[in-house]
Amino acid sequence: MARRPVVEIPDDPKDAFSAAYTRGLRLLGARERSESDVRTRLTDLGFPADIVDAAVARLVSSGVLSETRAVRAIARTLVLVKRRGRLRAVRELEHRGFPAALAADAVGELIGQDDERAAVERALDRKLHGRAVVPGDAAAMRRLLASLVRQGHPPSVVRTVIRDRFRNAARLADEDGEM
Repeated sequence: MARRPVVEIPDDPKDAFSAAYTRGLRLLGARERSESDVRTRLTDLGFPADIVDAAVARLVSSGVLSETRAVRAIARTLVLVKRRGRLRAVRELEHRGFPAALAADAVGELIGQDDERAAVERALDRKLHGRAVVPGDAAAMRRLLASLVRQGHPPSVVRTVIRDRFRNAARLADEDGEM
């Protein structure tokens, strides 16, 4: 477990503001964060609420802290790298402190209605580890469906993709058997 660094908070308000602002810059230098995350972390380090508010306001006004930029960057990682579905990506963004509407818009930009099926197919390919055939038994298909739904993909789209993949695999197997 990582140790949280001990921060000496100066008594002088100007110095305390400078320390909070600097700590905020360091937090944002590591990764994009929401305003609420920066506020929480600065407060947890022991900075007074008025100093935290002033530091966050300056971070926002200087353009270093941007909710829109942060939510897009994190959504891009969730959707394109981790292959999360729309529902789970939005839920994770909300959990990180972003407003629901902003989270939904950011994920919606990445996953259009047309791309939902493609996202499920990519997640299915990843889940199958390169195997071309979906297992034929019902229990295995239910586990596969449940796994993809837990990743945040719509159940109806997941069912359709699995059904189509299984039909194609069965058709190919029949063709191979006839030859």
